Amino acid sequence: MVKRWFFSFVIVACLSACGGSIQDMAILNLEDYKVGEMVLHKPAEIQSIRVTKVLEHNGKKYAVSESINAYDLYAFESGLRTFSYRIPLEGQEAMKGGMNGSAVISPSEFVLFNQSGYFHQYLDGKPNHAQQVPLNEILNHRFTQVSKQSGNLIKTSTGSYQVILNPFDFMNSNGGYDPDFRSWLLEINREQGVGCVADFKAPFDEAFKDSQTVTLTNGVYNPDRDEYWLQFALSDSIYQFKSCQVVQKKLLKSIENHTYLPDLVQKQGRNTRWNPNPKSHKNVHLLYDEKSQHYFRFVQLPQSISEEDILAMDLRETSKIPKDYQLLVYDENWKLLKVFQFSVSGGGSLESVFIDNGLLYLNQFEQESEDEYVLISYDLNKM
Repeated sequence: MVKRWFFSFVIVACLSACGGSIQDMAILNLEDYKVGEMVLHKPAEIQSIRVTKVLEHNGKKYAVSESINAYDLYAFESGLRTFSYRIPLEGQEAMKGGMNGSAVISPSEFVLFNQSGYFHQYLDGKPNHAQQVPLNEILNHRFTQVSKQSGNLIKTSTGSYQVILNPFDFMNSNGGYDPDFRSWLLEINREQGVGCVADFKAPFDEAFKDSQTVTLTNGVYNPDRDEYWLQFALSDSIYQFKSCQVVQKKLLKSIENHTYLPDLVQKQGRNTRWNPNPKSHKNVHLLYDEKSQHYFRFVQLPQSISEEDILAMDLRETSKIPKDYQLLVYDENWKLLKVFQFSVSGGGSLESVFIDNGLLYLNQFEQESEDEYVLISYDLNKM
C-alpha cells in the first residue's frame, strides 16, 4: 500500500511540476503579438494579391504573389512590384490542357502541372522545358485535379518535382471521392518522366465519399531536416513522405478535441452544391519557419450557424460568415508549444499567410484601399 501511495504522489507531483496537460495550455490572442505592417503597392491591372512566400535573390527579398497562371514579385523594402509574368492562354508559351497547379520555386523559376499530365517550367518569364507524363495510365483513367494549396507542388532536394493530386470528381453522381484512391503523390524527373508514385490510403471511409473538402491537402517542406509533411484538411494525422513513401506518421495534438465531418451536399437535378460542414474543424494552412524551427498549423474552428441555415443561404453569402481560427505552433518533432486564436470578420478573408525571418505575416483582413495591399506582421516569440 505504501508503494502504491508513493507512486500516485509522484504522478501528481510530476503533473504539477511539469506544467500540466495540453488542455491547461493558455490560448493566446494573436492581436497581442502584432509588431508592424508592410504595404504592397498594387498596380492598376492587378485585381487581387495572394502572397505565399518570401524569396531572396542577390541579397534582396521579395514577396511572391501567386495565382494559377501568373506570379508577381514585390520588393520587401519598398513594396513596389519589380517583376511580373503571366502565361498566355494561347500561342507558343501557353500550356497545353489548361493550368491547374503551380509553384514559384525561385524568383526566376515558375513551374506548372495539370490534370492532363503536362509539366511546364518557365525561367525568367520564358518557356524552358515541357513534358507530359502518362497520368491517365498511372491513375487508370480516373479524373484528378492538382492540389492548389501552398506546398503541394515543390522541388525536392534531389532536383525532381513532387506533385500532390486531388482526386475529387465533380461529375461523379455516386460520390466524387473514392476512399480506395492511393496515388496521392508523384515525382516528376525531367530526364526520366515519372520517378515514383505513392501507394497510400487516406484515413477516410465511405461517409466522406461525396465531400470535396476531404481531398484538400496542405504540404510543408522543412529544409533543415530535408523532410516533407502532408496533412489533409479533415484529419489530425500528418504524414512524412520520402520518394513517394510514407516514412513517418504522427497524430498532432491540439488544445481541444477536433471534430471532422463530411460536407453538406444538396442535389437538384444535375446540379450539386457542396458546403463545408459548419460544425467541422478544418486545417487550412501549414508553414515552417527556419529561424525558430517551428511548424505553424492554422485550423478553422466550427461556426455558430446550423446546417439548415447554411444550406438556406446563397453561396456568396456563406463566404461572409465570420470565421474563428486557431494557430497551433509545434517544434520540429511536432510537440505542441503554443496556441493562438484570432477571428476574421464577415467582410474579410485569410488569403496571404507566410513566414519570414521568424515573423508571421497575414493579410489585413479588410483592405481599405484599392491601391495598397496591407500585410500585418506578428512576433509569436514576443513576451
